[in-house]
Amino acid sequence: MWRTVSLVLIALGAVCATPDAHADEPAKYVGGQVCAGCHAAETERWKGSHHALAMQKASAATVLGDFADPRIEQSGATATFSRSGDSAMLCV
Repeated sequence: MWRTVSLVLIALGAVCATPDAHADEPAKYVGGQVCAGCHAAETERWKGSHHALAMQKASAATVLGDFADPRIEQSGATATFSRSGDSAMLCV
C-alpha cells in the first residue's frame, strides 16, 4: 500500500509542478500589475493602505513626519530630523 501511495504522490507532483518554477533561478520582482491580474481583490484592499502609501516615491508631499528639527535621544545617541529642499534627512 505504501508503495502505491508513494507512486501516486510522485505522479501528482510531476503533474502539478510548473515548468517555470526552478529553485536554481533567483527570484525577481515582476511588478504589481502582473500580480494584480490574478489578485484583484487583494490589490483593491491594498490601494490606499498604509503599506501602499509607504511604497510611494519619497517627496515633500509623501514624507509626512515632523522634520522641523526635532531631536530624539536614546542610549546616549541623538538623532535629528530635518529637510533640505525636497530631501528629508535623519542624522545620528
